[in-house]
Amino acid sequence: MRKAALYLWLGAAFFTAACSIDNQEDIDDIDDNVELTDIPFTEGIVEMGMYSHGIDIGHYIKNIDFSRDDVREQMEALMEEAGPEENLLSQFQQLSEQNPLAGLVLMFNTLISDYHIKDEIVLGKSRGFGFIYDHLHDKQQDEGKIYMKTLVATDEIPEADRQLYAEYAPSEQEAAGPNNTFDADFFDRQLLDDKENIHGYACNVSVYTPKASYGTPDPENPLSAPMIRKLVVYTSPLFSETINFTHPFYQPEEVGILRMEMYMYNSDQHTLDMRPYAIRPGQVNAAQLAIDSAEPVYEITDMSWGFKSLAIFMSGWGTFGE
Repeated sequence: MRKAALYLWLGAAFFTAACSIDNQEDIDDIDDNVELTDIPFTEGIVEMGMYSHGIDIGHYIKNIDFSRDDVREQMEALMEEAGPEENLLSQFQQLSEQNPLAGLVLMFNTLISDYHIKDEIVLGKSRGFGFIYDHLHDKQQDEGKIYMKTLVATDEIPEADRQLYAEYAPSEQEAAGPNNTFDADFFDRQLLDDKENIHGYACNVSVYTPKASYGTPDPENPLSAPMIRKLVVYTSPLFSETINFTHPFYQPEEVGILRMEMYMYNSDQHTLDMRPYAIRPGQVNAAQLAIDSAEPVYEITDMSWGFKSLAIFMSGWGTFGE
């Protein structure tokens, strides 16, 4: 897994490499006819999906058995069944050819999640390409816990490192996690006038665009090419901001984020689109808020945690190799 160390540093550099590009304020219609509610969402489950260029990434995550040695064949069979426009690997490859860092962004953020919410406690139970990633955030108790486990039968990860557990204090590590953190200082934020209906919740819409002060990319250097053209964020005041800490990457919004669209380069389609499959208010019991653990217990700032968690993140993608 020597390549994994390089991926960690490249992933950390992702948002610092973002640079200015023109802002287009085209917001896709949600076209959600669910009747709007004014009841705060304090308890229940949100099923969150992830899409790329209209492709439901969750369909592949749910239907591939990463413990087998024919993962690529399983992926190809699913793509053939879905048709040529559902070629997820081709989409990733094209973006990676434009900028290698951009391909890593997709790898680190392709998660589907069930958020178990009770007041200001959220357990995000997520699954990605070949791994489980669970993140508990308890604002009132100032507790954060993360559990990861690879689903891949691989000799490249020592058995003791195939599952990891870390604890942290959110007040000290606000945007903790082994994947990406959004640095709002790099972006201008514009709140649009119109609201959008997302599964019955009226959401404010904010558009983030890279600040012009970060300069123009060098056309001779592909790594300096602009990766993020804009981020579109949909927030509902009926949700606590606690849910934001368990999203694939943290954004400092004051209320809950229900949808997030990332546009890269000049594409008019979402490179990544995190949006709900379903939002279900209801009772959540103690068992649904319980997170697994493992030994040893790492600090979130421990470099060993960072490298070992990256190996788990990349374990599923490694099975697509020739």
